[in-house]
Amino acid sequence: MRFFNIKFLCLLFIIILLLVFFVLRVHVFPLFNNDYSKLVYSSDNSLMRIYINNDEQYKFPDTGLKIPKKLEKAVLTFEDKRFYTHFGIDPIAVIRALYTDFKALKIISGASTITMQLARISRPKERNFINKIIEMFSAFAIEIKYSKSEILKLYLLNAPYGGNIIGFEAASILYFSKSPEELTWAQAAMLAVLPNSPNLITPIRGREKLLKKRNKLLLKLKQKNIISIDDYNLSIKENLPEVEENLPFIAPHLCDRLVLKTENPIIKTYIDIELQRKLENLCQNYENFTEIYGVKNVSAIIVENSTGKCISYIGSGDYFDLEKNGMVNGVIASRSTGSILKPFLYAKAFEEGLIIPEKKLFDIPIYFGPYSPQNYDNLFRGLVRADEALIKSLNVPAVLLLNQYGIEKFYYFLKDNAYISTLWREADDYGLSLILGGAEGKLSEIISVYTALANDGIYKNILYEQNNIQSNKRIFSTSSSQTIIEILKKVKRPEMEYYIQKIRNNSNIAWKTGTSYGFRDAWACGVTPKYSVGVWVGNFSGEGNNFLTGSKAAAPLMFDVFNILNDNTKFQKNETLYENIVICNYSGKKASEYCDNTSEVSISKDNFNYEICSWHKKVAFDKNTDYEVCSFCWDEKNLIFKNKLIMPDFMANYIKDIYKDNKGHNPNCKAGSHENPTFIYPSNNAKIIVPKGINGNYQKIKIQASYNKKAPLYWFINDKFICETNEFHEISIEPEKGFSIITIVSEKGNKKQIKVYFDK
Repeated sequence: MRFFNIKFLCLLFIIILLLVFFVLRVHVFPLFNNDYSKLVYSSDNSLMRIYINNDEQYKFPDTGLKIPKKLEKAVLTFEDKRFYTHFGIDPIAVIRALYTDFKALKIISGASTITMQLARISRPKERNFINKIIEMFSAFAIEIKYSKSEILKLYLLNAPYGGNIIGFEAASILYFSKSPEELTWAQAAMLAVLPNSPNLITPIRGREKLLKKRNKLLLKLKQKNIISIDDYNLSIKENLPEVEENLPFIAPHLCDRLVLKTENPIIKTYIDIELQRKLENLCQNYENFTEIYGVKNVSAIIVENSTGKCISYIGSGDYFDLEKNGMVNGVIASRSTGSILKPFLYAKAFEEGLIIPEKKLFDIPIYFGPYSPQNYDNLFRGLVRADEALIKSLNVPAVLLLNQYGIEKFYYFLKDNAYISTLWREADDYGLSLILGGAEGKLSEIISVYTALANDGIYKNILYEQNNIQSNKRIFSTSSSQTIIEILKKVKRPEMEYYIQKIRNNSNIAWKTGTSYGFRDAWACGVTPKYSVGVWVGNFSGEGNNFLTGSKAAAPLMFDVFNILNDNTKFQKNETLYENIVICNYSGKKASEYCDNTSEVSISKDNFNYEICSWHKKVAFDKNTDYEVCSFCWDEKNLIFKNKLIMPDFMANYIKDIYKDNKGHNPNCKAGSHENPTFIYPSNNAKIIVPKGINGNYQKIKIQASYNKKAPLYWFINDKFICETNEFHEISIEPEKGFSIITIVSEKGNKKQIKVYFDK
């Protein structure tokens, strides 16, 4: 008998093992696939966007949120009061259901536990007796696999809540615009009863039935002393939500961009949601303002300098305005850069000792083949300090500086060090126009380089997501970055004075504007010690508009953004990186022994090889007549030597005030005149391609000459007299194709001749 009992127990154990194995095989794990909605969060974990999954449902992944006690109590009271004591099947509920259904001769109660409902929604099947049995086995398998708390959460995460809303967190946010922890008892009760008939009763359909079911549950909660009488009385007066979906919609362009880049359903950003709301409102209002002038789009970005975090992002003023192409993301759109890259060139030139702020740069008409850069005001200043040239955004000095620094060198700096990804052509294809907007750029990439200037030359990639990796790379020297910041803090424009006065602590802002050719793009980028702000204004369609200049269209918006940020901190200059030198006040170069008008300035210690002035030389004069003399005409008894400023010939017409007391060389010198006319442009044997204008006609070519005296020059082309010029010696011609001989003759008969080939 004892042996029989042992055999029976062993057989029973084997049967139980086989049954458990069968039950586990019945249900496949995991219960649900990973087809979730993508959720984008701000820095404080506020939801900014919710995207539907592949089944066009709002279905949240497990965000780690605990089940609120109110919701738990409401669900267990309504669905499964013995949830924590049964093993997936509630025998008492089954017996009660069989009795009720048999008595009514129809199905009144299904006796489904939460675990059985979880089994059903994980593997939906037709509702019949056989599938009910399978559902029970599945529930048993789930109870073996998961803990009670895990089962309850799986159910609440995957239960249907009407329409295309799945899960308690999605329902709470879409119906009530709040996190589940903030639910009231009335709201928790509504969510508890919804999965019971999600397609028949929702806040939109069957509102009266839903209200009755909710209030019935609230009454039961009161009767069980789960809620107080006061809570009950307040709860039944609470209305159902009026709308089905309350979708958060913050920083839509950034959210769209990040969602396309990742498979992770949870995306956490560094967006400051309150700042973002302010900026969205500001940009939408500003876009409405610029539309009066025919300008439809604005974009803006704010970066925290010390971390590289993007704390605000505006792709366009109105995402849903299809007429304005509002869904275009202007922060990453490729647009003509205008002058916005100039500070980077100046920084590299400072870094290599090519210039210092006080160095004089040429601002004169200059030609590179048919290409002739012009300043925005069509004026030329002759000589201009490097810092003034950058402050005034003069084009000619920038082009000459790029030519000196090297087009290819600057091109590869932008591409490889500054990570400007839009340079898809070769360096030679851009040429010198690279610095004036001949290249394209993205606001997001350009502001990163301005951030590097604010960070003493350290480049940090912009962090958009909280799991991004930060990289740090030096792209400018500390001293060159600080020099650029000091210069850009002094930027002022007459037309900007009104806006500048509006800015609190505007002396802290280092800023630069840019305007593309054809007035298609207006840029403004500015930095304070804490923040970098980039603004683009224009038309996504590419349409030009005279309003679209950096100072008129983009800078005012940039200043408004800085007013919101209100950064009171000051830039700190590291004085140990600098030393004092004596410079020539005429050239801005290190003074030589012949420079007699000098001053002391501070320059970077890195610029120890900064060039020495070559514009001053020791020259012989006759002390009685003040004429310059040479060995052919001097009288040694009257001979004295003075330091004289000798500028290049092509500068003669722009520095007459410097030479106003200069009488020139002795007119009785046996060696003849020392003042012969010279050509500035073109050079001898030059080949010039004659460009066509917009109307299809060939354009005129400017020919320039230099002559120190206030005297006429006579112009000839192929021995044919053309005209006479006085003081400013420049003519414009419509050349024939082929070689031309161009001759200039002074009033004394001194002449200069060049041979030029014009190609059409």
